[in-house]
Amino acid sequence: SRHIVQPMRQLEADAERYDHGKMSDPFVVNSHINEITRLSESLRTMACRLQRTRGDADPSADLKDAQLSSLTRLAHSDALTGIPNRLAAIEAIEHAFAAYKASGAACSLIMADVDAFKAINDQHGHQAGDRALAHAARILSEQLRQKDFVARYGGDEFLLLLPGTSGNEALSVANRLCRAVAKTPWTGALHMTMSFGVAEISASDMTVEQIIVRADQRLYRAKHQGRNCVVGD
Repeated sequence: SRHIVQPMRQLEADAERYDHGKMSDPFVVNSHINEITRLSESLRTMACRLQRTRGDADPSADLKDAQLSSLTRLAHSDALTGIPNRLAAIEAIEHAFAAYKASGAACSLIMADVDAFKAINDQHGHQAGDRALAHAARILSEQLRQKDFVARYGGDEFLLLLPGTSGNEALSVANRLCRAVAKTPWTGALHMTMSFGVAEISASDMTVEQIIVRADQRLYRAKHQGRNCVVGD
């Protein structure tokens, strides 16, 4: 996971340094992961626009603040689906993990992805695949509570964080999400399904990566049990 976490943290650090005027050429990240490369390019474009504004003779402070705010949102948002991205997901789960260590309050993680997503792209085209991902993001978001969190973790995979929720409760949530996705056509009469892996944060977890790996392992098992199902602790 370091191939994902390290470049995302570099982008986050670049954004903070740039915000404080300590970096003139930010957001240069070498990564073989397409989503990270595209995010880096988008952030560099936004930074160039902001730099031009900073160079104006009489720039508007309000405009600068708005552009800085836009830069921050861009760094934490997935352009395709409109929900938080991997960077935001990592920050959210790190915050949840720290809160669990401090209070011991229950918190669960769900990893989910679209079943047979390659077939959707192959049969209907990549634009249709994009619509399927946006549809999945909308269904997941609509089914969750306001305090819950959902992000596109990369490709066709989503991460959901449920504070104050035990593993058994998270299983019920995941099953409800699974049914909601399956019964709602993503375009016309075409339906899709998703598989879900559930893990509750536990005292034996030493790192955030351990929690994600456990949820991912359960997602992998759900795939091999026939897809369109949920596997938990």
